Amino acid sequence: MILLQSPIIKTDKKRQILEAVTAGKISPLTTAFNKLLMTKEREAYLPEIATAFIEQYKTHQGIQTVKLTTAVPISEDLKKAILDKIKADRHVAQIELHTEVKEELIGGFVLEIGDQLIDASVAFDLHTIKQQFQNNDFIYKIR
Repeated sequence: MILLQSPIIKTDKKRQILEAVTAGKISPLTTAFNKLLMTKEREAYLPEIATAFIEQYKTHQGIQTVKLTTAVPISEDLKKAILDKIKADRHVAQIELHTEVKEELIGGFVLEIGDQLIDASVAFDLHTIKQQFQNNDFIYKIR
């Protein structure tokens, strides 16, 4: 999308490239919207507009995006169990699950549901313990 933000490339050339890339893949309404953006020289905002549209679509359809990060790959059965638990707790019909593996978590998982973060990783627990030792939380402080 750097092409759309480039001040060097003329708007007519951007329009031709965008039409060639999207030909037959988008609706006539979307094509007209893209032309309007080009006419008003607002084509640089197209990626942000698309992202905002996708978010609004998911909200309208009741689709909750969830990101699950684990230390090791997990089985499909475990993924299904996690999705079922989230659906029951959050009362959502559809969940879009994104999984990621990060070995630095050591164990456990990090679950991101919307703007909520649940960190149940071993790395987080070790970091918390380290902070407690640095603060001398285990030593009785004499006045």
